[in-house]
Amino acid sequence: MTTRFVVDASWRRIRSSAIVIAGSPLKVFRVTPTGESVIDALETGSDLPSHHAPLTDRLLAAGAIHPVIDEPIPANEITVVIPAYITNNASMTHLHGLVEMLKPISVVIVDDASPLVITSDDAHVVRHSDNKGPGAARNTGVARVTTPYLAFIDTDCLATADDLCNAAGHFLNPRVGLVAPRVASIDDGSTIGQYESAFSPLDMGNRPARVSPMSRVSYVPSAVMLVRTEAFQQLGGFLTSLRYGEDVDFVWRMTDSTWHCRYDPHVVCKHRNRTSWQDVAQQRMSYGEAAAQLFMLHPNRLAPLYGDAATVTSVATCALGFPLTALSSGVISSSSLWRELRNVRLPAVEVTRIIINRFTHTAYMTALAITRVWLPVLIVCAFVSQRIRRLLLIAIVAPALWETRLHSSHHVEASRIPQTIIMRAFDHGSYAAGVWKGMIRARTFGPLLPRITAKRSSSD
Repeated sequence: MTTRFVVDASWRRIRSSAIVIAGSPLKVFRVTPTGESVIDALETGSDLPSHHAPLTDRLLAAGAIHPVIDEPIPANEITVVIPAYITNNASMTHLHGLVEMLKPISVVIVDDASPLVITSDDAHVVRHSDNKGPGAARNTGVARVTTPYLAFIDTDCLATADDLCNAAGHFLNPRVGLVAPRVASIDDGSTIGQYESAFSPLDMGNRPARVSPMSRVSYVPSAVMLVRTEAFQQLGGFLTSLRYGEDVDFVWRMTDSTWHCRYDPHVVCKHRNRTSWQDVAQQRMSYGEAAAQLFMLHPNRLAPLYGDAATVTSVATCALGFPLTALSSGVISSSSLWRELRNVRLPAVEVTRIIINRFTHTAYMTALAITRVWLPVLIVCAFVSQRIRRLLLIAIVAPALWETRLHSSHHVEASRIPQTIIMRAFDHGSYAAGVWKGMIRARTFGPLLPRITAKRSSSD
């Protein structure tokens, strides 16, 4: 098990108050004199003292520090399961190329009733007589696994044996049940490739994380995912009733168990992009359609917006053009948080920074909720309200500008920003259409409902 860690990018230490601020959601840690030697070692990368475990376990759980993995898992301890639905010769060629890249790891391909029958000399092939969906195909493949670890890879991804062995090193920690590498889109120079390289829904970014609902990385996709076989069997595999979102459900059930889930962007696998905007729209709509079923399975985890009433009111009324209401709500929210944080001896400059970040984050999440979930309702309202039209414009433009110019995970040239804003609106609109389609089918409007609390904890 590793005893090396790196601090999260959110890490800030207030030496005068023996306080560390870090994690996702952001938390305030008061450090004892004994704990300060552990903090010193974490910040300098030196050897940890023998008594580090209680503190480093708390910091790991909060996403304030992340393990450094130096030892890979041997290839003979991993089996790859590839769910496959092959419809053309190009996809068949890609599949055979993926199997070749994975040598010497054992591979099980589950042919989910493909129009083109799959054969392979380098993998064990199991064929379904009828199409059952990716979750069921993965479950079928795992039934043939005898190794302690397994990996799921989709046919439109690229990964090598070294990638999987390195990522699987996290399993040396016996509490880790799931690991996901970064899945980055291939920038092939096309308009879609350039957009997806910055905004792929499969790419969880360049910062490591403990995967946990309501945190910065709340789930990871099954496009490339490694799982401890014991943990998979304990959870009973993927829900076969879900055609989409089965990976989100699986990850959330894993986080509810005693197993830990890790996201490691230091291992980067590649994903082939869709070839047309119609395919992009269909992909985003399918993700949106899963929202209703996921809400029914995990009702407290799918809110489009989470925040305290005063902050949300301040952001919303400011965007709608009611500055006095926004100011009064903002003062109420800020004063409450100011008192809490000052009581734990945080310097005024740090308190101010946290307050500003809270308002910025709430504004960003509100804009995403508008464009990704509430969009149809607001479009109807926009026909009769100039304020709503202004709100929609702000929600479409402001987050795109934030992501392309200020967010470190995205790199978009200034000349391409107008085009990116349009594509981002198309992306979110397609997802919103899927959300509403899924809600109508499931007869629930749960995915529309925000989670508004009377007061947000200072640890947020």
